[in-house]
Amino acid sequence: MNKRLPEMPDLGSEAYAPQMPVWFTHLLRLISILFAIALGWFGLHEWGSLPVWVQILVCILSPVFLFSAFSSRGWAVYSTTPFFLADHLGMYFKHKDALTTHLGKNADVKNLQRKSWLFVPWENISNIRVAQLMTSDGTAEGAAFDVKANAEEVAEFFIDDLIEKQTMQPGMVAVGFYKNIPPAPQKVASVLQEMAARYKKSALSAKYERTR
Repeated sequence: MNKRLPEMPDLGSEAYAPQMPVWFTHLLRLISILFAIALGWFGLHEWGSLPVWVQILVCILSPVFLFSAFSSRGWAVYSTTPFFLADHLGMYFKHKDALTTHLGKNADVKNLQRKSWLFVPWENISNIRVAQLMTSDGTAEGAAFDVKANAEEVAEFFIDDLIEKQTMQPGMVAVGFYKNIPPAPQKVASVLQEMAARYKKSALSAKYERTR
């Protein structure tokens, strides 16, 4: 049975917790810094000839990109907070908007709900695979599985780029849960397939022991 959790659970060192590599985060931070500097330089030298809306855009974008580069709540969050968790019991997913960077002093209060996690036991997960996810920009490769969950859980904890809207079998729906960013979806799906197989094997062994 799926279960809502108020915050990220502490599963210990044996849990699978994929995160963006630190080097990739540093690369994104460097790109953000260079973009902010280039934008600031352009605005400083062309300020008088720029339309008002462009001036406003420069004043907004430069601080935003600097924030994403230096703040722990910017790009750094991708290499410090896992996209999801998994252990011998199942998988744990946080709110689908949890990785969004929020600006403003009241951000923590406004987004308390995004700290919540959903636990899905292995018996409610099947057909872990790499699939083409439909997005607003086209298709993107990602990891996916069929999950037994209600409509509210799917809407709150899984990305909107569903693979198939229709029900796979009673109570099951196909969802995308990891897009094509490091680590690769193929690696993510492979690790989870092995974890799910180990659970099913241990569950069958336990059932066999009980019937002996």
